[in-house]
Amino acid sequence: MRQIILSILAILFLAGTALAQTAQQPSGKSSKQAAGKQAAWKHECAQSKDKKTTNCRIIQNLVVRRGEKQQRLLTVIVRPQPKAKLHSILLALPHGLFLPAGVQITVDEGKPIKLPVQTSDAAGAYAGVAITQPLLSSLKKGKIMKVSFVSASRKGISIPVSLAGFTSAYGKLPAAVN
Repeated sequence: MRQIILSILAILFLAGTALAQTAQQPSGKSSKQAAGKQAAWKHECAQSKDKKTTNCRIIQNLVVRRGEKQQRLLTVIVRPQPKAKLHSILLALPHGLFLPAGVQITVDEGKPIKLPVQTSDAAGAYAGVAITQPLLSSLKKGKIMKVSFVSASRKGISIPVSLAGFTSAYGKLPAAVN
């Protein structure tokens, strides 16, 4: 379990820089509209600098338009964790969270899964969890994953994330086994 947590924390540390480079999807004028656009899951791969390994992930980036600017609302990343022999899900959250409340994900009307906010940087806050077989099954069968958290002003926020195309994109990821 400690290995899994250390692996997820390493991802969280490296994700801040990678998220700044993630392409943003066009969106509507509000967070509800952004999620309603059903942004596609994208499969991305990049070679390591030494060109010995290829790192792949699937990603969905939800943004909101504020005037002429777009702002990242939520980024969901799924990637293999070979050393831990599993996949993990990483949430890159916006600024302004009430950190002690943590984050919660719920697939359709299933049981909520609570995630602690593990770290933050100039790009936002991050939470992650290993994808268990029951969670994977619900993600593949589900229609919507709700990501819920509490703002610093103590307002509950729930962001719907489309699971349309998740199974197909997930199938392109390499197995998380050594």
